[in-house]
Amino acid sequence: MMTPYVTNVTPFQALAITQAFYNGVLHDCLFVKATFRLTQEGRLLPLLKQPPFAINDIYEGKDDVTALAQASEIIAYKPGTDVVVTGHAKPPGGIPVEQWLAHIDVGSVDKTVMLTGPRHWRYHPLGGWKLSNIEPASSVRLSYGLAYGGASDSRREVPADIYWPNPFGRGYLGRDRPDTHRNYPAAQIVPLSQVMLEWGRDIE
Repeated sequence: MMTPYVTNVTPFQALAITQAFYNGVLHDCLFVKATFRLTQEGRLLPLLKQPPFAINDIYEGKDDVTALAQASEIIAYKPGTDVVVTGHAKPPGGIPVEQWLAHIDVGSVDKTVMLTGPRHWRYHPLGGWKLSNIEPASSVRLSYGLAYGGASDSRREVPADIYWPNPFGRGYLGRDRPDTHRNYPAAQIVPLSQVMLEWGRDIE
């Protein structure tokens, strides 16, 4: 098996491998990774030192237990391009506020989300589960751990007790009976279609 030879004249990372797919036929696969810094003005500037490929999944803490920080970039069949935004999102001017919008528009990727400071679900004897006031924040970490999702504390191995779109998020308890003496953190990254959170309602 011969490894494909590629001459890379770009400033970005490139990698070529030969991979056999399910039918056993060998294919030459080319990966290109470009990393940019997003400026306050919304411009994308290429990093002078381009980071290497993420060969394996990278987690925020312990593997397979904490939120995914970056998925493996070496996938033999990828018909499209991934747009991955990492770091912290800050409100205009960097002044702490309760909530603000963040938007990304790259090619066909067009997405807007609402970001909020920390808040919790609290149980009220007369009103049930209600959201607390939002604590103003000067930034929100762009993490699966701060988006909606999660799993049961006691039955994580049962598929029905895991929110598969995002098992490491917050707000989903599976079939666990919530503890009325406990505060549960609410999602801080929510889609515009569901900015009004409701206890027990999934965020798509």
